[in-house]
Amino acid sequence: MVEVGFVTGVVGRSSLFGFTGRKNERAAQRGVRSRVVMAYDGSRVKVGVLGCTGSVGQRFMTLLEDHPWFDVVGLGASPRSAGKKYNDAVSWKQASAIPENMKEIVVSECVPDAPAFKDAKIIFSGLDNTFAGDIEDEFAKAGKAVFSNAKNHRMDDDVPILIPTVNASHLGIIEAQRKNKNIPGFIITNANCSTTAMSIGLKPIHEKFGLEKVIVSTMQAISGAGYPGLSSMDIFDNVVPHIGGEEGKMETEAKKILGTCVDGSFQDADFMVRGTSSNWTDKWLSCAAKAPLFLFNSRYPRCAIESM
Repeated sequence: MVEVGFVTGVVGRSSLFGFTGRKNERAAQRGVRSRVVMAYDGSRVKVGVLGCTGSVGQRFMTLLEDHPWFDVVGLGASPRSAGKKYNDAVSWKQASAIPENMKEIVVSECVPDAPAFKDAKIIFSGLDNTFAGDIEDEFAKAGKAVFSNAKNHRMDDDVPILIPTVNASHLGIIEAQRKNKNIPGFIITNANCSTTAMSIGLKPIHEKFGLEKVIVSTMQAISGAGYPGLSSMDIFDNVVPHIGGEEGKMETEAKKILGTCVDGSFQDADFMVRGTSSNWTDKWLSCAAKAPLFLFNSRYPRCAIESM
């Protein structure tokens, strides 16, 4: 029996589960082994996808196609889509075609007692923030391992914002989460897309030298607005200089991600983040370390540059 250490990664703009195929197998070999995800005995784990018709949900579907670990058995969406075959319910916007083995799956409502989710051990949530919080709670109460792309639970005291290559040790908080909430399942979230890339680059510098302040400017894709996104009149030949809430997410999430998990609680990293945001998924980042940085004599800053 093999214990799967992590199942998350960074893909595209905001998707949570990024490793596919052989990459997934190699990542498992390198990753931190953890009991909180689940034991893997060679058979594929049954999973469900919530918000399957939305932009994030569609991305989940493409990532899960022919996955060596996961077998999609349940799809959840709004009551408007429930009862329809996935092929009929979705307005498909991805570059690749709808996965053939998922076209005929009948969509259910996003409730844990729906027959489609009975055998699902893992739930991938691509739900909109408006609905995600309460629905994800219900699935965790029903004993499901919920991996969420939504922001709702990111700053909960006992929910990790997981980037496997940065803070896999934060999985240790799961037992405290189960105990605190008296639930058999659990919730793990990803980070805001900008925070993810920034945290990967800052990790080795923070570990070796400490961080005093970070200044970052992001240019984010309009896909972040979801579908149908911004009006062409608003975005054509234009740069939108502000996306509400982005600066706050980058500061609070990065401090939690780069912090420590001690005795069932998080201790945030101590540094200041200041950011500006506009319209594509590029980043300009500068940081001040607490200790002197010797670029040509240290592998740590070079590691950070390579990771970005």
